[in-house]
Amino acid sequence: MYICYPVGFGFIFIKFLYLWREKIITIMNTAYIIIGLVFIVLGFLVKRFPVLIAGYNTMSKEQKENVDVNGLGRYMRWCLICLGCVVIALSIIFTLLHLTAYLSLVIIVLLFVVLPFVVVGATKYDHNEKRRPRIIYVAFIVIFIVLVVSGCTWLLIYGSKPTVVSVNDSVIRFEGMERSTLKVTAIASVELTDSIPAIRGKVRGFDYMSVRKGNFRLNDYGICKMYTHSSKGPYILIKTIDDKTFIINYKEPEKVKELYDRICAAQTRGYIVKIGDMVPNFDIVTPDGVKVNIDSLRGKVVMLQFTASWCVVCRREMPHIESDIWLKLKDNSQFALYGIDLKETPEEIAAFTAAIPVTYPVALDPEGAIFGLFCEAEAGVTRNIILDRTGKIIKLTRLYDEAEFSSMVELINRELAKE
Repeated sequence: MYICYPVGFGFIFIKFLYLWREKIITIMNTAYIIIGLVFIVLGFLVKRFPVLIAGYNTMSKEQKENVDVNGLGRYMRWCLICLGCVVIALSIIFTLLHLTAYLSLVIIVLLFVVLPFVVVGATKYDHNEKRRPRIIYVAFIVIFIVLVVSGCTWLLIYGSKPTVVSVNDSVIRFEGMERSTLKVTAIASVELTDSIPAIRGKVRGFDYMSVRKGNFRLNDYGICKMYTHSSKGPYILIKTIDDKTFIINYKEPEKVKELYDRICAAQTRGYIVKIGDMVPNFDIVTPDGVKVNIDSLRGKVVMLQFTASWCVVCRREMPHIESDIWLKLKDNSQFALYGIDLKETPEEIAAFTAAIPVTYPVALDPEGAIFGLFCEAEAGVTRNIILDRTGKIIKLTRLYDEAEFSSMVELINRELAKE
């Protein structure tokens, strides 16, 4: 009989290795399999070491003499072994049938419902005088089950709520369960698609029926961040510059398309120009009356910085522009830098630049006409635009992000290094 144990466990272990290699079993499945194995190991140990049984190990010597320890050991052994085998079997079966959406719920309910009955069943081997009537045990089980069911119900209701996605021109926020953020600058591509590859399993997160929130492993895509509420398209597919994938959808297709439009609009970040466009023609006029036409700067790498004294982010960024760009490149005849102050007087500009302080030239844009050549009228002001030697736009930034700022500095230096 005992020869069957190593043979059976050997078969399960080989099957597990195969499923793991094929990436069908995920971290979550492995956790349940480990829990099942722990139950099985405990089952073998409690028969040999009954002190592992909670309750029995705290009894006095006289009380232990009134316990059928052999019967209790056998009972606990088979309960734990059977429970462990059921957990492992459910994990493997649900995975093979692609029903992992229900696996967590089924195993949690199984454990929390069965274990109290196992404890109550073990009391028949205790022949000591019972201090608590059986109804107390029944009441405990009922209350326990009610709490578990209530908790699971709350989890399902909370987890099934549609994910709230807020979008601005710097970040996308996913609220609710499995909340996360995605910088707009990190987005490499956004597209609408009617289908996605098959889901191979959950790595971490919530999944119930067609609702999935968290990290899931998909064919072709690998591990993706999913916020989906329907098994049907359309889906929003976002790829980031560091090879991460976000997938979002709702039950209502029009809601998906509305969110897609908002994300696409955020990608423009308020610009009406794009990388690759030629710079519009305009005159730069400094507070002391010097006028420079933008076309006259052809042959130079040009940086245009939109700013204003009331802009908090501008005040944070400008010292970096001064130290990391202007002071290092101001003597380079192949480089030009102009700040462009939005809708302020020469006196306000002078006080503003002296307070920071910066020494690079800051030009006037009293009506916002220059700003309007590049951006929507109501767009935020903190922006940098880099032009190559031909006058082509090669970089558009928004707000102050250290990584984006560093990449802009590197781009300027690369352009200047070109012959």
